[in-house]
Amino acid sequence: MSKALRLLAALLLFFPTVAFTQSSDEEGAADTEVSDEDLLTQAELENLVAPVALYPDTLLIQILVASTNPMEVIKADRLLAVNAESEPEAIQAEVDAEGWDESVAVLTTAFPEVIEDMALHIEWTEAMGTAMLAQTDDVMTAVQTMRTQAVNSGALVSNDAQEVEVTQNEDVVITPADPEVVYVPEYDPEVVYVEQDDNVLGDALMTGLITYATVSYT
Repeated sequence: MSKALRLLAALLLFFPTVAFTQSSDEEGAADTEVSDEDLLTQAELENLVAPVALYPDTLLIQILVASTNPMEVIKADRLLAVNAESEPEAIQAEVDAEGWDESVAVLTTAFPEVIEDMALHIEWTEAMGTAMLAQTDDVMTAVQTMRTQAVNSGALVSNDAQEVEVTQNEDVVITPADPEVVYVPEYDPEVVYVEQDDNVLGDALMTGLITYATVSYT
């Protein structure tokens, strides 16, 4: 079984209720062999996933898979720049014609700001893709660790944008409050994962510790 297929199988184990599609064409996907000494430590993985760990599961899984196709992310960002004034239907047609991995296509059409951010921070995207292909289980463990820290700090809570559930296995699941709408959270990783005293945390929550500036309809 190829690395990409193993990645998808592993993600489905972590997100059994998340439905997503993946193209069968794996051309362009990162397939770098990583030696044991090049593997990231758990602390390094936690730092790597921190900026996206609090994204809803349906969006996070697309980002993680798309990161294994960094060249397509760059091409998608360029396509968005060229078509900045185009209608969504025209952009969709352009994306369909490219035949990119489905995760990249979904992000380009539904979450263009995410694609732009991944392209802007391409070093992070490449590192994330390499980690996903070489250390999938460790990456997902890191995601859960960061989510648990955010729950414990009081930053990650259910609200009008999302539902946060801690399962019997103590996994933290984040789903949209409205199944038809996915909000993209914006937050400072140096703040949301740190436990604060009641007064500081209260002030932070009042000013919006996690905001939801971008909305996408599924």
